[in-house]
Parts: sequence; C-alpha cells; structure tokens
Amino acid sequence: MPTIPSILSGSLPPAAGPFSVGYLTLTHAPLANQGFVLSSPTIDTRKPSNKVVYGSHNAPPFQRGEGEEGATHGEWKGWEQGHVPALGLRRVEYSVYYPCETPKGWFGRDAAPGGVGWLPRFMNDSSWLRAAFPVLKVLGGRLTIPVYPLAKPLETVQLPPTTTPGSPGSTTTPPLVIFSHGLAGTHLTYSHVCSALASRGYVVLSISHQDGSGPVASIPPSGGGSCGLWAERGGVVRQRKQDGAVEGRDGKGKGVGKVLRGADEVIKGDESTTGGNFKLSYLRYNELDWSPDPQPDVMTLRSLQLDIRVHELYATYRSFHTLATHGASTLPSGLTITAAGTTMVSSEATEWLDKHFGGGKVDTASVDLVGHSFGGGTLLYALEREVPEGEEKLPVRKAVALDPWVDPLPMPAPIKSEKDKPDVPIFVINSPRFTLWSTHFNRLKRLIKQSHGTLVTLLGAGHETFSDFPFLWQPRAAYTLLTTVDELVYAFLRGEVRSYDKVRGKAVDGGVVRTTTVDKAGKETGKQEMVGEWGDVVVHELGRE
Repeated sequence: MPTIPSILSGSLPPAAGPFSVGYLTLTHAPLANQGFVLSSPTIDTRKPSNKVVYGSHNAPPFQRGEGEEGATHGEWKGWEQGHVPALGLRRVEYSVYYPCETPKGWFGRDAAPGGVGWLPRFMNDSSWLRAAFPVLKVLGGRLTIPVYPLAKPLETVQLPPTTTPGSPGSTTTPPLVIFSHGLAGTHLTYSHVCSALASRGYVVLSISHQDGSGPVASIPPSGGGSCGLWAERGGVVRQRKQDGAVEGRDGKGKGVGKVLRGADEVIKGDESTTGGNFKLSYLRYNELDWSPDPQPDVMTLRSLQLDIRVHELYATYRSFHTLATHGASTLPSGLTITAAGTTMVSSEATEWLDKHFGGGKVDTASVDLVGHSFGGGTLLYALEREVPEGEEKLPVRKAVALDPWVDPLPMPAPIKSEKDKPDVPIFVINSPRFTLWSTHFNRLKRLIKQSHGTLVTLLGAGHETFSDFPFLWQPRAAYTLLTTVDELVYAFLRGEVRSYDKVRGKAVDGGVVRTTTVDKAGKETGKQEMVGEWGDVVVHELGRE
C-alpha cells in the first residue's frame, strides 16, 4: 500500500493483477462515413479570451461564400470568418492498456516500468489554471503511470476459471473493455482502473473524448485545414437541433441532426490560414456562439456532447475491431501510435499494430463497457438510444457505471425497437454523495430497476475516488477504496459479485437509504451521512450478472 503521495513519489501505484501492463495511444481519422461536425455552436477565435487558447491562426476550415447571409435552421450557408465548429467527430483517439510480457533488464531481471507521463495540460478551465500550469508541471510533471510503453502484448492469457455462464474463463485471447472518462478527465486520468483490468488479462481502450469535455484535444489538419481529416473519409456537416441532441431523433440524424452538407459539398478552406493542430479546449456553453439561436442553458451543450460521445464509443470499437480482424492497413489516414516520447506513423505503425494486435489476437466479438461520471452516463445512454446511423449494434456483454451522472440523459428514455435494445447486465457503484443526491438517485434507481441491474454505494468514496486524482494527496485511503472498486468491477465482469466478500450476505435495501446526522461519538452534526463503516459496500439492488 503506498504511503507517499504520488505527486512526491513521482509514480502512481502499480496494478495488483498477475500480468504486467503495456501501453500505447492510437489515433487516426474517422472510418468511412463516421466523421461529421455540427453547424452550431462555433468558437469565435477572434475574441480576445479565445485568442489566448486557440490563437488567431486558427481560421475556419469552411467559410461562407461572398455575399451570403447568416445561417438559419432552414438554410445553412456556412460559418463566419474566424469561427470554428465546436463539436463533431473529427478524430479517433484512445489509449490501449494491455497485458504484456515483462521486459528484461540487467542480468535478466525484470525491468522496472518505463512509465508514461500522467499530467494533463489544462488550457481553458480557467485563467488561474492556465497560470498555475508551470507550477503544476514542476510538482507533477515527472508523475508517471507505471506501465511498459509499447511492450510486447501477451499472445495468450489464462484467466481464472469461473462457473458463471457467459463469463470469461480460461482463454487464449484477451477480452475487450472500452472506458469512457468523465468531465475534465482524460484517457490518462483513470489509469489505475484501466491498468487494474489490463493486469488481470483484459485489453482496455480508454477513449480520448474530442467533445470539449476534457482539458484539451488536438485535432490535426489534413489537406485543407483543421477539420480536413474527417472530410477525407466522407465527413459531413449536420444541423444542430435547437433544443439539443435529445430532440434530434428524426430517423435521419439519429441524435445529431440531419445532413446539411454532404461530403462532396464540403468546401475546404485555405490551409495557409489554418495553421497547425487545432487545440480544442474545455468548452463552456456561455463562451460559444450559438447563432442564429439565443444562448441556451448548459444542458443543451451536455446533451450534444453526450451524442458526440456515443459516436466516439462506436468509432473506438469499430477502429479496434477493424485492426484486430482486418489489419491496421485498413484503418484511415493519419494512423499514429505514441508512447513515452516514441512515435510511429503510417507503415511503421501499421507493421507494429498488425504484428501485435492483428490476426484475432484480441477477442473483439464482444465488449464490456466501463465509465465514470459523464462517461458512466455515456455508456448508459448508449445502451438506451438507437444505434447511430451507419453503425451496427455494439456487441456489449456487460456495462459498469462508476458514480454515473445521468442528468444529461433524455427523460424519458427514447423508445426503440427490440432489435436495437441490448440485453445487457448493468452494475453501478455510487459514492455516498451521489446516493444522497435524492432526485438524481431516484432517477438512477428507476433506470437500474428497469434493467434488472445491480446498484451499490461504496462508503467513504468521493466522486473523484474512481479516478487517479486522490493518489496525489491521499495515497493510503485512495488505494484502499480504489482496490475495492477494482475488485468489484472484476467480480462483476466475471459474474461473481454475489460471492465478493463485501457483498456476500448483505441485505438489499431496495434503494431505501439509511442515514444519520449523528457522528460515532453520538454528537449531532446536522450533516446527513449514510449509515455504515468507512469502506463498506451498501447494496441497493442486486440483479443480473
């Protein structure tokens, strides 16, 4: 158990499973007919506050023609000079955590993990965060994730046998998991959860969401500006619905709105005016241009981001499934793999990926989904909504939502046909704060009951407990709680939650939460707390596994 805060030790704690963990990040353009941008909202890069973040060189990739007037919902004519579309699927990016061979060091001994840098670059969360970044870099810039960059994946993994039907047992190919991060998170800030699964034999794809919900996303130019990459592969411009994505299910856009301009109609801008990579920062709804509509509330932005995230979830699965079954050469342009300062592109990246992940070396016939906060809401929404246009239904086996934020989900859930409705066991691990948030918990409870899922609360956990952040200042408590989270997730994926020691024999309260305002010394605090010991698991619903 770690005792020194990671920000001082320079490393996050290693995963506890039997396998070493390898790591890489993979990026490429969207696959055919996946790419799109929304007509609105846009980022006005001419504003002084935005110039600090985006730079004046980021002119729009597509501009209005001379003499054309403002855009309307009925007749869209393009973007104004200096405006860049804020939302879309313009790039596929995810990190891969995987069980690997342990590299050898001196005298044939196992080498220590080389590690990859952990600290994200905050760009637009606030002016003070941007100002504080140099200090944060000094304190945490050397902080690493204890993994082996670009290590050789294990060709076979032996998982412990299980008696539960449909759960992975002894196998020759690692099963697949996709992870979705929360607001202000990244593909790196949940490395412990991802590494824990990889150390137990799973290949985990941690999505780098490009929806403006993280500190920064880099969208590279290609043959005509900062959005040219998606246009090369059939990218289109879609109309944003006035009331957000939740009103966009018209059978044409499947949540993101109808096509306003097809791939053959997209007008590329002058590459000389678009500069280098476009750095998409954390988006705030009141800093965006929603023309020609009045500024909406924050939930309109969140609902749009939710739809973008679902498309990214499908794009990530389709990317890795294509790689594993058809080879990396079938992936689109811009293929790049990176890890700890090493970069491979084009043919070099293709050769490495085909050698280590191609030819069915990973089981992509089914996938388990895991997500935290907004990411937990993303996967719950993905299971509820229609399959995006042009995609096939995800072969989801199980889903785990860690302290999911369900406010952005449409209510009631959209009606769908039986063929689109996945029969997926769902497991939710809540923090006490989210369980005591009564309106939110009641909605979550109904969702879990309808799906015959499992819902528990981990006492002592905070909303941030499920990420790496608590290791920076509370290593002992963070390790204890996150170990319980890791064990619960693993037990559920293997169909063994009922036999897990912190669940076995527990009474199911049906969502009737016991609370108190008296502390252990018998003193009235006035603060509502859940009844139970720190680190205990309270069981609200116990459903399918």
